[in-house]
This record gives sequence, structure tokens and C-alpha cells, in this order.
Amino acid sequence: MVSYLCWEIWKARCSFIYQGTPINPLSIASSATKAATEFILYSRNKIHVMHPCEPLQSTQVCPYPPPSSSLIPPSLSSLSLYNQPHHTRISPHLQNPISTNLLHPAHSPHHLNSITTLPPSQIHPDPIHMHPPQISQSHVHHHNPNRPTHSVLHLHTSYLWKPPPHGHIKINLDASWAINTHLVGLGVIARDCRSKMIDGVHSICQAYSALEAEARAAILACNLAEKLSPAPIIIESDSKCLIDAINSPSTCKIWSIYPAVAKIKNSPSFRQRISWSWVSRKANSAVDHLASLAVRRMCPDVWIDRPPSSLVGILSRDGLPCPPSS
Repeated sequence: MVSYLCWEIWKARCSFIYQGTPINPLSIASSATKAATEFILYSRNKIHVMHPCEPLQSTQVCPYPPPSSSLIPPSLSSLSLYNQPHHTRISPHLQNPISTNLLHPAHSPHHLNSITTLPPSQIHPDPIHMHPPQISQSHVHHHNPNRPTHSVLHLHTSYLWKPPPHGHIKINLDASWAINTHLVGLGVIARDCRSKMIDGVHSICQAYSALEAEARAAILACNLAEKLSPAPIIIESDSKCLIDAINSPSTCKIWSIYPAVAKIKNSPSFRQRISWSWVSRKANSAVDHLASLAVRRMCPDVWIDRPPSSLVGILSRDGLPCPPSS
């Protein structure tokens, strides 16, 4: 319990320093107790699966049907569900429960939240039988090779960089931070609605955190935006914390990026023609690769007309019309 309490205190301290989250002692104690309870529950050294006809005892949980050996991994045969102060039953809010899911670590935290404890006098005398959920034919999706499913389509498109609307310019930024040396490689690329790279810049600096490195890349992107034509500009970053701080109407509460965020908000074109949005790392892979080249000092000084071949491959995947000409 002490180790979990120390861990929750440490997390609360970090959240207070880096994100300005107020410290709540009751929340810390509750989180530590919950984590310790889950650990104790799944670290018992014996498991007992009751037969449906076996009578309930005051220290046993409600009986489960003998599960198939194919449903319970062999590594879980040493668990125990004894020494419970009350009988337990599955909440009626949980639809189609499977008893063996309670024994699997991948499902246990969610099902534990749906377990209610009752005194022995309120337990139904008949044993509770668990059955696997019946899969309706209406929920079975047949594979159509000519039309991908919605989940596959959504997963695929979320990984792709999307060009901006007609007449707009999109700038992507990223930073690669070396934790040992605090060296940072910054990468910024500007592209038009045809996915053509129109400008870009890379740089090397130092920062004391990954978030601070992302903020420095944002400053570099703003400087590039000021040099471009007076068209609407969309700036994208895969740092959700940074984007939220820039778009927030209130003052930034994260001290490590406060100067950078304040400088961005005070820029003349901040509210006029620049909008900030978050993008997934996969869709931001071009500048991610550029930043990694910069931090390793492998990026040439002049690369807009002839970018590195590794970067050309990523730009082509994002929709670059053709490889840059010499």
C-alpha cells in the first residue's frame, strides 16, 4: 500500500508542476487504495471454481460454472478469489457477462467496476450460471473486399496527412528531443492544397523537456508563417497539450511553455489567418522524420528543392505530386 501511495503522490506532484492540476489528497488516497486492492485480488496463490450444485459458504463468492480450459490461460491457475468479506454478484447493468472475463487481466479492471457486494441474506439461493453471449447474425459483418469496413477506413485515414482546403497553406511541426543531452531537432514543413512542399525549415537547439521542445518548434512554425504569402494558414502538431494551451482563451498554466505560448498569442497574425489543430503522429510523420534528421545532424543545409530521399518517400505517401526536380 505504501508503494502505491508514494506512486500516486509522485504523479500528483508532476501533474501540479507541469500541468497546473490542483492536488487532491482524497483523490490520491482513493487511487492508491484502488490500485493496491486490484493488485492483492489478482496476486492470490489459489483459485477455486465451484460446481453449480455446491452450496454457498459465508466466505465464498457466487459459484461460477466450471470454465473450459481453453477459456482460462494456464498462468491464471494460481489465482484465488477467497477471503471476500461479502458475497459478490454481477451487476445487472453488465450485459451478457462471462465469468471467465473476471479472471483475465486484460478485462479485469473494467469488470471489477461492475461488481456489487451484498450481505449473505440478500443473495439469491439459486446458483448463478454464466453463459457466453449469443452473437446475433445481424451483428456479423461479412467481409467485402471492394468496400472496407468503417473501422478499417477510419484507422487508415487517420494515419494519412490531409491537404488543406483550396487557397490555404498547412504547416506541420515536430521536435525530436534527446533526453541525455537535451539536444533538440526541430522540423517544420509547409505544403499547399496540392500537397506540394512550398517551404520548410529545420533547426537545432536545447530544451529540458519534450513539451518545451514542441513549443520551440511552434515558434519556428510561426516565424515561417510570417514569411509566407498572406493566405489562411493551418498549423498542425501532434502535441495535444501544446495545442490545447495555444487554443485556450485563458493564460497558459504550464510554466515550461508559458513564454512560447505567450509569444505565439501576441503575434499579429495569431487570430487573423492562423489556426492551430492537433494531428496524430502517423499523419505528422514527415516533420517527425525531418526533426530526427536534424537532431542527428544528418539534414543538409539546403533541402527544399532536393530533400533527402528518405523524406521524399514520406512526402510521396502524403500525396506529393512528383519527386522534386534537380
